[in-house]
Amino acid sequence: MRKKEKSQEEQILDEMEAVQKSYDEVNEVLNQETKEVTPSSPQEQQPTPEEIQAGGMLNEDPAPDAADQGLVADNYKDVPKLKVDADQDAEEDHGEGIDLKYGFTGEEAKEALKIFQRYTIRRRYLIYFLILAVLLMFYLYNIIFQNGSQVSVFIAVVCIAVMCFIIYLPHSHIKHTVSAIDANPYTEEYEITVYQDGIRMGSGENANFVPYGKKNFRCWETEDLFIIGHEKQRVFILPKRCCPDEVLDSLTQRLKEGFGEAYLEVAGKK
Repeated sequence: MRKKEKSQEEQILDEMEAVQKSYDEVNEVLNQETKEVTPSSPQEQQPTPEEIQAGGMLNEDPAPDAADQGLVADNYKDVPKLKVDADQDAEEDHGEGIDLKYGFTGEEAKEALKIFQRYTIRRRYLIYFLILAVLLMFYLYNIIFQNGSQVSVFIAVVCIAVMCFIIYLPHSHIKHTVSAIDANPYTEEYEITVYQDGIRMGSGENANFVPYGKKNFRCWETEDLFIIGHEKQRVFILPKRCCPDEVLDSLTQRLKEGFGEAYLEVAGKK
């Protein structure tokens, strides 16, 4: 009987350690928020930690990269930089492209990030939340009806804290990103070229070409924006006001045909 009790205690301690580890990871991300929120600019040479762009330069080489024009929509884990394969890109003939220069405001970034989170990372957040909710109910039952130990109380508190972080962090990330964008003068210095077979972000030797059909490469269209998602963490924001009237219709058609089922028209500004 004594041996069985010891085994149960060890199991509880293991569960407590796992929950504490999750709490520490989320708390570490929260502490890093002030370091990750502004997009890179070709004119910046040595940005401060607060100026390091939100598109994958976290704790990496601070030199700006034209291929990292996107914003990070998920700050739970590090975001890989876009890989540039200039040799492979040079060997391919993509045909005639639609060249555009663009920029975006904080309000446009807010709308785009909300839509991107809604269709990509919100499901994962919900899964984490439900797992913690089940674990919390188990320990609350143990505390209320079985006179649970201090370990059970501690784990219940940690579960509640992590659940609050899961709700808070996505909204906080958007808030910090928008604030950082609005704090800088508006410019249309980012470049994108839309081809029949894919999209090139940036220009020159740092440009990156992403073909249609790549996994987790998708596009959402609102009344005012084209929102291009790369993987589940990076979002490129192309306002329609930056697209000349003579190319807007052909651009829209090209994106629809290129992305196919990965193209979705959605309502914005919610």
